[in-house]
Amino acid sequence: MKADEGLLRTSPELILLSGRSGTGKSALAQSLKGYVERSGGIFAMGKFDMRKQSEPYTAFVLAFNELCNHVMSTEASPATLDMRSCLHTAIGSEIEFMTELVPNISQLLGEQEKSNAKNDLTNHGYCETKNKFNFLLRKFLCAFSSKKPLVLFLDDLQWADKASLELFKTLVLDESNLNILFIGSYRDDELERNISLATCLRDIKLQNHMAVSTISLGNLDEETINMLLADILTTTGEKTSGLAQIVHSKTHGNVFAVIQFLNNMQLEGILYFCIGTLMWKWDEDEVQSDMYVTENVAEMMIFKLKNTLSPDVRNILQIGACLGGQFDPSTLSFIAERLQATKNEASLTGQELSSMHDSSTRGKQRISVIQCLNHCLGQGLLECHDGLNYQFTHDQVSTAAFSLIPQEKRDYLQLRIGQALLEKLSDIELEKKIFIVVDLLNRGVSFISRDNDKECKLLATLNLKASRKAMRSSAFTSAESYIKIGISLLGPEHWSCQTALSLEMFDTAAKIALCNRNWNDMKYYLNEIICQNLPTENKVSAYIVKMNYFFYHQHVPQE
Repeated sequence: MKADEGLLRTSPELILLSGRSGTGKSALAQSLKGYVERSGGIFAMGKFDMRKQSEPYTAFVLAFNELCNHVMSTEASPATLDMRSCLHTAIGSEIEFMTELVPNISQLLGEQEKSNAKNDLTNHGYCETKNKFNFLLRKFLCAFSSKKPLVLFLDDLQWADKASLELFKTLVLDESNLNILFIGSYRDDELERNISLATCLRDIKLQNHMAVSTISLGNLDEETINMLLADILTTTGEKTSGLAQIVHSKTHGNVFAVIQFLNNMQLEGILYFCIGTLMWKWDEDEVQSDMYVTENVAEMMIFKLKNTLSPDVRNILQIGACLGGQFDPSTLSFIAERLQATKNEASLTGQELSSMHDSSTRGKQRISVIQCLNHCLGQGLLECHDGLNYQFTHDQVSTAAFSLIPQEKRDYLQLRIGQALLEKLSDIELEKKIFIVVDLLNRGVSFISRDNDKECKLLATLNLKASRKAMRSSAFTSAESYIKIGISLLGPEHWSCQTALSLEMFDTAAKIALCNRNWNDMKYYLNEIICQNLPTENKVSAYIVKMNYFFYHQHVPQE
């Protein structure tokens, strides 16, 4: 709270929240939202996803779109009108360039601005685009923070892609945006093996002008748990001390585990509200003997999902876990129907997803997706903020749901889900969700026969689209990952059978390698193009990349 008060006095600061999973990092940061908004500021957040690590800027997309939504949902006032004007001035004709990362900005600034925009990639080199991209995003944030104090919370930095970490460092170290408080959370037990995040945080801390505070969150001690229980159960600490001792011994004070433990107590009837006395009641001996718990929070969640949810509800949660991030009932219904319609689905998904076809459910009325989602809302497994899109309340819930899918079936199931999405989405929708679809399909790429030219060509083309979209937002590491998978899907005679696609693939790969300074890869891709018996005009782009390479080496000191 002190840091937030500093923000309202326009002091630049970064707060890092570290701790293991379930220690309350996200809840602590989000607790500032009400205070910030009551103080006249703006609070926006985005979350990185464990199953979307190849997708660039996931948390920034969520946070920046939330900023746009804030302006669009706020009544017209001098401050909001001034904010729109600043955005027009800052972004102007570059709106199409910005929509790659902030889709909602086109709604905020209007279609007329978008129609006048030009694609910067046709006029500038790919490497130079990164500087412009960062410049526009700094101006974008400045348009908000220059009018109101801004708190930007980025959750789960340990799952951020390389481009996101570079952007995070750029924005945090921007001295021109003094009215912003950045909050970043990460799991400290994963920091040692995450070199990119460790390097990013080290570089930020080395900057003397940047005030960095680190708050390490750990497990609760028995006394604190007792205070928490007394508050939740509206009684005295004297009456809850025995229960607190049991809860602490079983959960080791992990906040998430404590809350789930209490929920499980209530679901099993061990904890209940007595109407006669208007007090909460529990039996400590029953809690000690009957309540299942494990030191591993994920195992506790798996046990809960297995033993408290019907097969239909578990199925929906598993599909949602594969999708990651947010999902809507329409998409879940479509995917579930496609999975159900497939013959031998039980052999595909294993016991945990076989309820769509096994004898116990065949012929019976299945629970609707909406009913499943509402049940999960009541159980505290999902949350719904806008009445349409749902998301898991915690990463551990998503991880547990995903873990229920037999390991040997996961990749194939994700392939099937990706194929269902590909069938459902329009061309415009596919462009927006290209990373989600391609990531799902790529996870199941081993199940696509190399003899199936049609499927291989389709997935190669989709990876090319994903790679180019990543390039347009300067996420060259992600772009490299997609293009390499795409090239691997080309047939052995691809230069003769798939000439146009091969040329696009290798040309894009060469440009990405140039931007990533992978000179050997770049030379390989260029030689592949130049050595082919192709018209000269088809090789022009490759020669331009080669010229850029020579130009770079003439003007940049070598390491």
